[in-house]
Amino acid sequence: MKEKLITKIISSHKNRVFLFIGYKRDDREVEEFLRKIEFSPLNVSGLTGKIRDVIENVSKDLEKLIKDREKIIEKKRKEAKNLKNIIILKEYYLDKRREEEIKQRLIESKFFVFIRGWIRERDIRDFRDKVEERFKDVIVEFHEPKNLEEVPVALRNPKFIKPFELLTSMYGFPKYYDFDPTPYFTPLFILFFSLCFGDVIYGSLLLLGSYLFIKLFKIHEKDRGFFYFFMILGFFSIIVGVLTNSWAGDLFSFPQLAVIDIIGDENGLLKMLIFALAVGFISQLFGIFLRGLNNIRHGKVLDAIFDQFSWISALSGIGVYILGSTFKSPALLNVGKFMIIGGVIIIVLTGGRESKSIFGKVIGGVVSLYGIVSSYGFSAALADILSYSRLLALGFSTTVLGIIMNTMARMFGKGIMLFILAPLILLAGHGLNFFMGILGAFVHPTRLIFLEFFGRFYENGGKRFKPFKFSSEKIILKKID
Repeated sequence: MKEKLITKIISSHKNRVFLFIGYKRDDREVEEFLRKIEFSPLNVSGLTGKIRDVIENVSKDLEKLIKDREKIIEKKRKEAKNLKNIIILKEYYLDKRREEEIKQRLIESKFFVFIRGWIRERDIRDFRDKVEERFKDVIVEFHEPKNLEEVPVALRNPKFIKPFELLTSMYGFPKYYDFDPTPYFTPLFILFFSLCFGDVIYGSLLLLGSYLFIKLFKIHEKDRGFFYFFMILGFFSIIVGVLTNSWAGDLFSFPQLAVIDIIGDENGLLKMLIFALAVGFISQLFGIFLRGLNNIRHGKVLDAIFDQFSWISALSGIGVYILGSTFKSPALLNVGKFMIIGGVIIIVLTGGRESKSIFGKVIGGVVSLYGIVSSYGFSAALADILSYSRLLALGFSTTVLGIIMNTMARMFGKGIMLFILAPLILLAGHGLNFFMGILGAFVHPTRLIFLEFFGRFYENGGKRFKPFKFSSEKIILKKID
């Protein structure tokens, strides 16, 4: 568009003001360009006369408006007895301002108005019926998005999974033509958090605390997702706490219910480490598998076979071979060897396929095994899988700190000191451990999801769908029948 527009910066005070000059015959291309860069046009159609006179009149009007504004502010400051009504008015006029800003982008004349926007497919029928019912002379048309269009994204998940959209929004929304990762990482994040925070007492406090916060502070339905998020995590932390015999450290003990007793069993830590690494191994394979599925959705079947399923074969083969060695099974050993060799052959033969020379193809295929010229390799796989050992470290540290607090409380023996100081130590110590545990159990699993898991298949960059409707952080509208 540079050759079709003359651009000049008129002002850089607060917001930049640009002057664009172009031929009328290019008006459609210019409007499309300005819409893409979210340019807000200044409507000067109502101004007539010489420019000098117009500027002078506008300046006088501006001075008058500033004085009127100061008078209104002073008046309202004196009348500011009902804060609730003021907040409602503020949110109402903020929404009206957003509405006017959007209206500036509409194409209209004396006889018609043209409105173009995005709508969710499930809302089409209801939208058409309401518009045609309210307006007689109206034409409503819908079309599928074109490949080059930047389509906004609206996530749609079951009620159980919806709270975990918090993490998706933190990382970045998916592009329209890709899939929503929320249903796929939710079980993994729940497992990771529960392994880090797995304790019956702590999980119960998290679950109950989140529930009471909703009830006591009357949190509205649309804002409850954050608390549902921690209620779900608290529930599964209780389950993991039972299975690992962690009850505020060793405040209570029920080893008969535990599957892996990391404190009472001398091999408990080793078992938990193996389990954490196995979880990491499986999640890596799952991420690669999702990338392959996405390639197939986009018609890149060969890319999925060469770049994803070959690695799944090679890495899974290593896992099968390890199982065969552990259980002394010749059948598993042979299957593992076949999977490893088959996967490696495909990787070597196709890893350098982008290179033009035969030498480049061969070298590219060989070094892609290590991960030098590709986004994945055996070195990256090993590093990513070892990262999951932090699940053991965090879970163990939470339990050990709880045990230390219990031991300190028991040191006072019997008598009045036990009843005075022991409860204080337990409350302060376990309270600190509780909040530190939540922080660590959120941060580190989030890192594992964002880096190790998303790094295998997910690309953000989508634009969130924002419906043209009343929107406020503080005001909720209710329909009264």
